[in-house]
Amino acid sequence: GLNGSIYFDARGLQANGAIDTYGLYDHSLREAATLARNKSSYHVVLDDAEPTMTAVPNVALYIGWYKLRAYDDVFSFNSGAIGYHMASAEAVNVHDPAERGWCKNALERGITATLGSVGEPYLDAFPEPARFTALLLTGHYSLVEVYYLTNRYISWRMVLFGDPLYNPMKGRSPI
Repeated sequence: GLNGSIYFDARGLQANGAIDTYGLYDHSLREAATLARNKSSYHVVLDDAEPTMTAVPNVALYIGWYKLRAYDDVFSFNSGAIGYHMASAEAVNVHDPAERGWCKNALERGITATLGSVGEPYLDAFPEPARFTALLLTGHYSLVEVYYLTNRYISWRMVLFGDPLYNPMKGRSPI
């Protein structure tokens, strides 16, 4: 299951209209933090400013931005942790020892499930953070169901790593 803290790494962006994807996704990170605080007993950390977080210990769930192909080794993933980093091409290669993308490095450092893109998918191909968090915390859906229910496109550019049937909240949902 998910044990530890929940982290959301926003950038302090405000949406400037209905098509400002960066502002909308940043707002969704703040909504996800509010939801997790109000509906669960998890310790929730929201960083709402640049730059990205510098220390992320005891991770149960992490969703954030944006260090393109430059994984920062600041995460301590607990067993069962889920997380994703909204940046292009973070899953280009998971076999190259020199790969600096999020997916390979997070998996090597103990994350249980993550997702990323193999090319430029555009931001709205990523699961919307507040919806992803809300569905995950219900315990009603497996990882793959949460992923597909919150993904706007079925895209060959996005990939999910982890047991598709993993449901860390089944039988212990706070929502």
